[in-house]
Amino acid sequence: MASLAEKPYDLAHVSRNVKIHLILLFLKALFCQLTVTLHPDFINFSMAEQTTKQSRFKRLTNRYRLVVMNDHTYEEVVTFKLTRLSVYIASCFVFVMLVALTTALISFTPLKYYVPGYGSQSERRELTKLKLRADSLEKQMLYREAYWENVRNVLSGKAELILDTAVISIPELDEIKD
Repeated sequence: MASLAEKPYDLAHVSRNVKIHLILLFLKALFCQLTVTLHPDFINFSMAEQTTKQSRFKRLTNRYRLVVMNDHTYEEVVTFKLTRLSVYIASCFVFVMLVALTTALISFTPLKYYVPGYGSQSERRELTKLKLRADSLEKQMLYREAYWENVRNVLSGKAELILDTAVISIPELDEIKD
């Protein structure tokens, strides 16, 4: 069987729709990392090197080598054997440790007093006293406002008086004679 370079394929007898379909298949193969093998009668698509067939866990456990080299002498300084999984776990661990250290630094040092809403114990007690005093003053103002409103109503004659219609009999006092 002759290779593609030895035997060019004649696509003159193929319709325009089939040519467009072939071009789209080639583009799909290009973007999906597929290899395209042309045969005289059909086009065969096969996956390249099983990298896309591997499971996610398998890809996470593939080993890679990280080499730190001296730029001038090309001498290997340090070599690390890593997997994607170990890099992921290490980066998550570093992130958690940074969050924990930042939280500990703020909560166990005087930096906590710079956090809005956090204060010393004496400031909290004073704030509680001030809140109670403000609440009692507000109630007192409402009582006083209601009192003055009633006084205005009485003076203007708009007061609604509830009369007590019960008859009270008061005995007359006898004069004491001596």
